[in-house]
Amino acid sequence: MKVFIVFVSLLVLGYCQPPQPQRCKEAPPKWHAHFREIDYDTGFFRFAEIDYDADNEQIHVREYVGEDEQRPTVVEEWFYFREQKKYNVSREQRCTAYAFYHDWHPIGIHDARFVGREWIGAETTTLGLLVDEFFDRGGDNEGLWHGLFAPITRGTSEYVCIPVLESYLRRDAPFPERRNIHVMYTNITTLVSPTAFDHCLLKQAKERKVIKKKKKKE
Repeated sequence: MKVFIVFVSLLVLGYCQPPQPQRCKEAPPKWHAHFREIDYDTGFFRFAEIDYDADNEQIHVREYVGEDEQRPTVVEEWFYFREQKKYNVSREQRCTAYAFYHDWHPIGIHDARFVGREWIGAETTTLGLLVDEFFDRGGDNEGLWHGLFAPITRGTSEYVCIPVLESYLRRDAPFPERRNIHVMYTNITTLVSPTAFDHCLLKQAKERKVIKKKKKKE
């Protein structure tokens, strides 16, 4: 009887514990990751790498697996939101520059509502990942957003957290011309290559300079 009373007491205490507090407040301004994207408007998957720079409002995406032959032929993209310019590299390695009109939508938590914590995978510290879950219902024309974030470092009073999963429903995503997508990020690091945002035309110009220097030495 005593064992049963103790068991019930522990059970009640477990259910009466206050909800776990929010850890994640902000995302790092710069990071690199692999990601898998499902675009529900087009029905396409995208497997790619991303370099993200919130300080300068720019994104670099490079596809590394082409699973669907009917996907658009672009395999690498640079978006410069302040200049409203983008550069594409096709599967035939042609580099093209475009103007585009899309507001900067940073990847982060912002004013989203904290829902709670969830385990991705096993509910253990050695096999699972404990994430903070957020949800945001925008205005009439802003749609819905859902995100999971995981801590990487802790500042003076709050954690800096990386995105793990994001879903956009009738809402502008960070990538232009995408409003209904689901994204999973993997292999995330805050180390970004210093040449990640050198677009294809800039790379070609640098290569020509190198060739000229070699010819002069010869």
